[in-house]
Amino acid sequence: MTSTSDNLQLLYIAYFGRPSDPEGIAYWLSQNIDQKEFSRIIFAQPEFQETILNKPLREQVNSLYRNLFGRYGEDEGLDYWTAEISKGNLNIATLGVDLIYAATLRKELDYSIIQNKLNAANKWTNLISNNTELKIAYGPLKSNPWNGGDELLAGQTFLTNIKLDNLEEAELKLNKSLVSVRSSDKIIEITNPTFNGLSDKAKSLIDQRDIIMNTKESGYKKITQSEWTRFKAVPSWETSSMGYIQYYSIIKAADNGSYGLTNTEEQVWRSVFTELTKSSKLPINFKETQNTNAANLIIINDKKLGTNNLGGTTMPLDENRNSTGFWQIIKTNRDAITGITGGNENDFINFYKFTAIHELGHALGLDHPFENTLWPGFKINDNPNTSGPAPNETVMTYNFNKSNLSYNFSSYDQEALQYIWGTDEKPNYNFSEPMQDLARESIIYQNYIVPSSLLTS
Repeated sequence: MTSTSDNLQLLYIAYFGRPSDPEGIAYWLSQNIDQKEFSRIIFAQPEFQETILNKPLREQVNSLYRNLFGRYGEDEGLDYWTAEISKGNLNIATLGVDLIYAATLRKELDYSIIQNKLNAANKWTNLISNNTELKIAYGPLKSNPWNGGDELLAGQTFLTNIKLDNLEEAELKLNKSLVSVRSSDKIIEITNPTFNGLSDKAKSLIDQRDIIMNTKESGYKKITQSEWTRFKAVPSWETSSMGYIQYYSIIKAADNGSYGLTNTEEQVWRSVFTELTKSSKLPINFKETQNTNAANLIIINDKKLGTNNLGGTTMPLDENRNSTGFWQIIKTNRDAITGITGGNENDFINFYKFTAIHELGHALGLDHPFENTLWPGFKINDNPNTSGPAPNETVMTYNFNKSNLSYNFSSYDQEALQYIWGTDEKPNYNFSEPMQDLARESIIYQNYIVPSSLLTS
């Protein structure tokens, strides 16, 4: 019997664990090939031969179970299929067809799961087919020896998360994963702010400004600062763990002159990210990358900030002050920090670390306690440098000095950050409608490459 596109897509899922590329499925449909013949063909491809076939037979069968049904095979089923293959009654090259047929006959839980995977995979393939750049990107880095690369891995991790989700949930995951194919920057989200149960102090620390995003299709979209902050982070599709990944890139002095960080400054930043990943209850894992184009946090030294500014955090903006991309640059000002510490090395490190935590707070969605919503007791005409909370109440304060610095997010900082991001146990995964529109369009239109003018003197 000639195969349909669904038949072929299911075999891509069975043997490769990912959605088909549009050209592949179109070509084989044109060949009027039947399922078992096609199964033998993809079984012989390096993508299966070099990743699965070198395992023991029982593990090969188990890999098909995991790809199709999202679970390990039960002992009775594994015993049966491996015995039949060993006797020569069946063949691992066509076992995918047999497993799909058996699940279709029973129409039980496994059947529901493969239908959801099929629906999600078809949406993935169809969406790629409408974009030339994505069609080119969705392929292996190398065929011999086999190296699938990040794009095919994105397809595999995408389908791994499709189990009993309905199609709407699968579509949301589809949009997230395809952006990873396009840009290495993925999508995070936030609900409209209600601040239910949030203390007044924590509320004052959440950046409540609006950002306007402009896309070719939908025009202007208004989103919150916190939502934009989370949008640029990375859902951890690469593992089964919950949460987000923030990729950071440190510009080194040896590479970028005055924009680069010294070895001491690099060590401070790495300690900040390491400590926060370990001690924080936030669902964020910080990972370093040498590729600035893959980073969503880029750390530089910037003496142009002036003698009174220890640091700053900026986002990409166009001439009309509209945000144009999903990354941030965190700036520290070595000259200014040196000036207030008088050249004392320990004092420099302490002030530098406090500045790093403060600016990272901005990058994660926090605001000063004297802007937008005021810290309780702080008046609009008060001097933020001498009034308001101390650093142990919030690292976002300006009321700090050599003797009262803090190097960790306070309980109020944590409360505000957890409102934005969620917790380790329950990350915040909700899209606003404007953000969903931007997510879909970003697949085609957004360009996340960091302008070289920002990274060179």
